[in-house]
This record gives sequence, C-alpha cells and structure tokens, in this order.
Amino acid sequence: MKRSLFVVTVILSMFICLQLWGCNKPEKPNETKSNESQESIVESSESKIESKEENKPSSLGSSFTSLKDVIKAIDSDAEILIEKVGDQYDSLEAVIGDDIGKYKDNYTLITGLYESIDSHMKVFQEQLDINIEEYFRLMLELHSGDNKSIDKALDDFYDKVYSGTLDDLYDEIYSGILDDVFDDYFSGLLSDAYNSLPQDEWSDIRLKFQNEWSAASSAFHQDWSDARTRVLTFWSSIRSGVKKTYDYDTLINEARAAADEKQKELDAERQKEAERDALREKAVKTEVRYEIRDGKAYVVGSSGSGNEISISSSYQGKDVVGIDAAAFKDCKDLWFVTIWADIESIGDYAFANCTALLEISIPSDTTEIGAHAFENCTSLDELYIWGSPTIGDYAFAKCIGISEVSISSGTKSVGAHAYEGCTGVKELYIWGVDEIGAYAFAGCTGITELSIPSDVQVVRTHAFDGCSELETVYVWGDTIIEKHAFDNCPKLSKRPAESEIQASQETNPSEIQPDDEPGTVFEPQDVSDETIESIKTYGDYLTMYRMVLNDYYANYEQTVKGTPLYNESTFKSIKDCYDKAFEQQEKAYGNMKNAPLVGKEDLVDFLKSTRDDLRASVESIKETLKSLGY
Repeated sequence: MKRSLFVVTVILSMFICLQLWGCNKPEKPNETKSNESQESIVESSESKIESKEENKPSSLGSSFTSLKDVIKAIDSDAEILIEKVGDQYDSLEAVIGDDIGKYKDNYTLITGLYESIDSHMKVFQEQLDINIEEYFRLMLELHSGDNKSIDKALDDFYDKVYSGTLDDLYDEIYSGILDDVFDDYFSGLLSDAYNSLPQDEWSDIRLKFQNEWSAASSAFHQDWSDARTRVLTFWSSIRSGVKKTYDYDTLINEARAAADEKQKELDAERQKEAERDALREKAVKTEVRYEIRDGKAYVVGSSGSGNEISISSSYQGKDVVGIDAAAFKDCKDLWFVTIWADIESIGDYAFANCTALLEISIPSDTTEIGAHAFENCTSLDELYIWGSPTIGDYAFAKCIGISEVSISSGTKSVGAHAYEGCTGVKELYIWGVDEIGAYAFAGCTGITELSIPSDVQVVRTHAFDGCSELETVYVWGDTIIEKHAFDNCPKLSKRPAESEIQASQETNPSEIQPDDEPGTVFEPQDVSDETIESIKTYGDYLTMYRMVLNDYYANYEQTVKGTPLYNESTFKSIKDCYDKAFEQQEKAYGNMKNAPLVGKEDLVDFLKSTRDDLRASVESIKETLKSLGY
C-alpha cells in the first residue's frame, strides 16, 4: 500500500506540474525526430546562444511594398524560431535517447535548449515590433481616407498575426517542444529510472528538472504573452485612432505609448505577484475556530494572531456554511484568507478593520455579505466575488486599494455606502442588480464611465455623489434615478435628470451593447457547445471562460475528494494557476466587455478546447484512481 501511495504522489506531482505550467494548452503538434551525431550536438552546445546578428530573421531591414509581404515576414520570423529550436531539440534527443547515464552527462544540452528558446524569442519580439509599425505605416500610405480598405487591413492583421502566427508559435514551442521535453524526460526517462538510481539521487534529479523546466516554460509564456498583448494594444489603438486622423506619426506615437503603458502595467503586476508570493511564503498560519449549530458548522474566529487563515470545507463531518459576525474583526496582522468552504453568508463586521488583508475570493455559493463585513480593509487590492450575493451596507466602504468592482447579474442589491470612499476603483462593471443603495459608490473618485443596465430598477439618492472624475453615464432601461444621485460630479457631460426614466435618445447603444439589444444579459447555464457558440461580446466570452473553469473545479474536487490525491493546498495551487490565466484575459478584454467579438471563431474554439482538455485531465485522474483501487 505504501508503494501505491508513493506512485499516487508521483502521479500527482506530474499532474500538478502540467496544470500549473500548462494552463489551457491546445493539442501538441506531430513530432519529428532527427538523428544527428553526438559530435555535432556537442559542438552546437558550446555555441548554443548565437549572437543577435546570427539570429536576426531574414526580414530585418526589408523594404515592403504590400501588406501581405509584412504578414509573410512576421510569419517567416516565427517559422525560423520554431525551426531552429526544433532542430536543437531533435539533436539533444539524439544524444540522450533513453539512457539515464547520457541524460546526466549531457543535461546542459537541455538547459541550453531553454536558453536558446529565450534568446530566439527576444530577437523575434524585437523584429515583431519593427514589423508592426511597418504594417500600419504601409496601411496608411496605401489606403489613407479609404475606411473600408483600412478596416479590412486591420481585420487581416488581427486574424493572421494575433490569432494566427502568435497562436502557432505558442502551439509549436509551449504546447509542442516544451511539452515534449517534459513528457520525454520527466514523465518518461526519469520516471523509468526510479528503480535504477538511489531514491535520493532520483528525487534530486527530478526536482531539478521540474524546477528548471517550469522556469523555462514560464519565461517563454511571459515573453509570448507580452508579444501578444503588445500586438493587441497596438492594433486597438490604431483601430480607434484612425477614426480621428490618418496622420501616421500621431497614430504610431499614440499606439507606442499605449503599448508601453500596457507593458508597464504587466511588469508591475508581475512584480506585485512575486512580492505577494514571497510574503505568502513567510506568512504565519492561524488556526480557525468553528462551532456546530443545527447540524452545520460556522466560523467563529481564530486562535491567536497570525498572517494567514484557511477556512476548511467541513468541520467534524459538518459542512462549513457561514462566517459569524465580527469573527476576524480588527485582526490587523491578517494578510491572506483562503475559503475552501461553500460559505453561504459572511456576517456583519466579519473582517472589518483588517487593515493588512491583501486579497479575498468570495465563493459562488455566498448569498449574503453582511454590513461592514470588509469595511476599512485599506490594503485589500484583490477582490473576487464569484456569485451574486446581496452586498450589505458599508460592506467594502473605505477599501481604498480595490481597483475594480464587478456586480454580477442576479445580485439583489448593493447596500447603502457599500463601496463609499473606495478611491482606487477605476473600473466598475454592473451586470445586473435590482437596487443600488444610497451613497453606494459615493466618493469613488477613480470612476470615469458608468453603464447602468436595464435590470437596475432604482439608483438611490447620492449613490454616485462625489465621483469627481465621472464623465459619462449610460442608462439602458426604465431605471429610476433618485434625486442627488449624481451630485458633485463636475465632469459629467450629460447628467441623468432625476425626472428622466427612459435612456437618453442621444446615446448610441452600439457603444455599449451589441446587436442593438441594450440590457441583454448573458447567463449561461452549462458549458455545452451550443452555449459557448452563443457568445456575442467580450463580456460573454469572459463569463463563459469563468464558467468553464468553475465546471472544472467542481469536477476535479468531486473526483479527488476522499482520496490520497486530495489536498487543499494542491487544489488551491491549481485554482490559482487558472484564475491568474483568467485575470490576464480579463485585463486584456475588460475594457471591451460590451464590444462585439472580433475573431469569434477562435475564441469559441479556445473555450471548447479548454473545456475538453480540462475534462480529459479529470477523466485521466479517475482512471488512475480506479486502477489503484480508489
């Protein structure tokens, strides 16, 4: 039995590694292997990092005469990268083969491959920047004043570069070569060597491989993500800017500035994540106290002081369903809260004045967030509410670190003063709520635009009082706007009059809702092909993506719970990986949530393949557990 448990642990480590560093990966391409001599690969390993001059793609310095030529050059640069890396991988494989001794003697060939991917990718990024600008320069030169031709050129660039070349590069390197390296050595040769090496040596070799492979995979994914984000930001900037001017210098400078600013945001976010991870490593965990009442368990507080708490899904065999009022009030050293339970309610003042609390994720089962529950959590900068709970009075008041608030469709009400004084909020997404309470968002000085969907029945007095940067408000239905709802909003270009019931006739609904259907809310009930294919906007896409992930979390937990594979920390790591991937998508498309999809077919295919891959991984775990007698 011990041997079986050890095997299970090995399988788990392999599975988790793939989950953490291979989120949402498409199918691998077909493999081709070469048989180069050991002498040639040893020689190539001594000069594995070629100079940038040697690595420069053939398109550098070319003079283009057509937009097709620019796209071909970008595609050619990617093919050169893929070919060089592929050749190097084939060569090292020919040397190492299935021999653990040759693996140990020639391990530098594997790290050399990682370094080569990194150096080639950076050269590709530099040339991509040049060719992006060249494409749009030529577009304006050839089609200035011809909006129809410009729209076609923009669509071609999006489809062939953003959704074409860059996706192919991901498939070939990340989902292809790097995945093959993992399968061949970690899952293959090293697993097979378990009985031929001392266990300590075997464990050390596998750990070293796993750490270095993970770092290399992460580095490529980051470079690829940066390139893709830059392309999208450049394209978006040109697409919106060309409606105002055809001046190349103006458009390019604006696009450069937008792309540079986006890169700064990404770098800052990564730095923040690194610091957050380091903080989590040294956090002192605090024991949570529970009470059982009426056959259910409730969180009542903690024993002692610490920086991190984890709320279990059950206590003494009873489901944990709620967090009592003031359970963690004034815990000023608390940094992290992880909720594994299907919490239905969070009591009044539950986390009030936890001024060091950094992040909180509120489960989809939560139906009520009590009054003052998170009031004055001034360090809270990551807030995720996955369900549609009623939000109590002052629930998040004075949480100045929150930058984005999303009110899900189905939310009953946002209480009075709920987000009052949240000066850091810059993005407010209201997908559907019956009532927005008095002073609910008063003093949220970072909000510049607001869309009130038709589901909202009433906006109470002073709800947005003092939103000093608010410039535009869209009202999409018969929403009652009470007096003084928008007092002290000096930049508001058209203030909804308290007597107005219908949306302003001057407003163009196409700016907010697609297909002339203001107020339409996308509420998927499943993750079927039909539901996925029904998405229309980027907001629909994000909603569907989140549902696919939640479907996976539920299936995974149901499969492994009660087996040796179930571990709360492991499950959290898996969720963190996919949640971060979702956050990246949300940042990329968040400001376009109400815009019609461009390249819908690619996004639909992505959602389907993600769903299928995740379900297949769960089925694989089921088969493994079945074979081990669980």
